Amino acid sequence: MLIAPRKSPLRILAAIFLCASLAACDHRADDYKILQAAISTIDAQTAAITSELKALPARTDVSATHWTRQWGGEYYTGDGLGTNIRINIADAGITITDHGCGGLYGGNYGSIVEAFDEDGDTQPDGIKVKWVLGRSTCDNYDCEKLYFISWDGAPGCNRRRYLVPETKMNNFVNAYNHGGIDRELQFSAPRMEEILPDGTRAFHGPLPAVVGMPHMPAKWAKKLKYTSREATITQIISRDLSTDAENHTWIDARIKIDRGSDDGMQVGTRIAIDQRDCHGILTIDKLTSHAAEGTLRIGAGRPPSPCPAIGQVFPTDQRRDPRNP
Repeated sequence: MLIAPRKSPLRILAAIFLCASLAACDHRADDYKILQAAISTIDAQTAAITSELKALPARTDVSATHWTRQWGGEYYTGDGLGTNIRINIADAGITITDHGCGGLYGGNYGSIVEAFDEDGDTQPDGIKVKWVLGRSTCDNYDCEKLYFISWDGAPGCNRRRYLVPETKMNNFVNAYNHGGIDRELQFSAPRMEEILPDGTRAFHGPLPAVVGMPHMPAKWAKKLKYTSREATITQIISRDLSTDAENHTWIDARIKIDRGSDDGMQVGTRIAIDQRDCHGILTIDKLTSHAAEGTLRIGAGRPPSPCPAIGQVFPTDQRRDPRNP
């Protein structure tokens, strides 16, 4: 009788980790093979979308209120270097690609199932999509529900139009509520290509100035905070000091504040706090209508920061609404 040698727990864990790593590599290799096989189809469908949009202004068989007349086009988000995500939409379908310094990183294509009106105002709020390639290779931008968001331009400027995946809607809301450069640039929101008066693309050129608030379905619009409101810390639940391997030290404090869902807070809201002796990010994870609870992470500093403190007041939006500068 043969007896297998005993395996130590460490060897078993190492084997499990190796198998998981190999499986992940196999998935990546499979994704790459699938993408390479599909790229000619993606390119062909993108060309069909472009042709449809060029012919759209002269077509009489497409109603003036059809969603493609306002929202058909090419949308872009990225840094112009390592990440460049482009989404093309029209009745002919939808395509998405992600190019970077190393070439093509991801892509997908599919059909438009329908345009939907989520809040019943007779205006299209977005599209539902059926993708052909099952696995997302574009950072979840290729989800099955994408929202239309518009933002009115200042005098002499075009309106901004965004196509935002459902998976990124909280990012859009949080960026707006943070104010400053996050609100202005909306890094995670694909924006429709616009040709500026000087002929440059708005993708990488100066953004058209905007006024007011973005237009979006009611359930998301109510979460936008367009005026600066202050919150007060009402309770400190815990305050833990942590140090990582590189000797960076920070404080994670569980706190409650006197602003809740009725004030535009939501689970996942991140509030930047930038005050004397208190610089950090508060992430909300529990809500009632008029209160919220979350974790405030701040640098520990030397001497240790007195932050947070009961009664401490801070603004929940550092930037005022453009209508009230």
